[in-house]
Amino acid sequence: MKTDWHCKLPPKTKVHTGRGESFAPFKSAISIQNEDAMTFFWKCCPCSESFAATEPDLRRLSERFKLLGCQPKATCVNNCCTVRGKLQAIFPGMLVKLDTFHWIECWDDLLFDEESAKSETFRGMLRQMLFEVEHSECQRVRCHPVSKGNQNPTAQEINKHTKATIPAADTLMRRMESLLRHVFFVDSCMDINEPSADDNRQRFFKPVAPHLRRKLEAQKKHVANGCLSDPSFRETGIGMHRANPMTFAARTARSTGTNENDNVQIPRVLNNPMVGIDRADRVCMHACQLPSSAH
Repeated sequence: MKTDWHCKLPPKTKVHTGRGESFAPFKSAISIQNEDAMTFFWKCCPCSESFAATEPDLRRLSERFKLLGCQPKATCVNNCCTVRGKLQAIFPGMLVKLDTFHWIECWDDLLFDEESAKSETFRGMLRQMLFEVEHSECQRVRCHPVSKGNQNPTAQEINKHTKATIPAADTLMRRMESLLRHVFFVDSCMDINEPSADDNRQRFFKPVAPHLRRKLEAQKKHVANGCLSDPSFRETGIGMHRANPMTFAARTARSTGTNENDNVQIPRVLNNPMVGIDRADRVCMHACQLPSSAH
């Protein structure tokens, strides 16, 4: 289950009670997709992000899964440690993982300048730290060019199609500690050497204050608890990659990136100052990949 909240479109939904009289009943909306990026649940809520507001709907959703003879095994959210207990009470045994996009986004509070080149470099180092390509994935992709007649694919061609995994918590923690040591060392060197008048260099991080230190510890805690790490297929039977048996193309089952993409595209399509219910319903159904009978 790819679970994500968005707060831009719902406040724009108006309910008219009379000529020139309207109000906005919604503050947020939740969308849930499966591993193939197909939306099977969405709802507008009158409050901010809260699973308590959607608990009755989620319990009915759990009953629906039972009738279908299946239960979700894992979900990606943006506040895993806060909602893990609530979700596991509704979906027993489900793994609650943290979405990597939101974890990387939380580092912005620590960055000296979010728009600087140093910040982009740091985000790139975070992505390199998070992901690794397993040998089995390289072997899978190596067979794909062979089926097209390319008997000797280059390393660049192989890397173009491989899908990365996120290693276990202990491995990821060692990588993160190494990255942070490098960043703190560079910042300390800049503090020692006084910049000249024409020196435009900047730090990676702000000077670490108590509240920033707590933010840093919270980010490290997610790594240590395994909130980001992919579950072991041997232990859980959960695969992070979905490969098309005809084209051999693979897609990643984790993260809420496809939810975010829908959240961006829907307001772009609903680009008129005022959109009626019929058109909004058709557009949202198409964007969320739902048949009209499922509304």
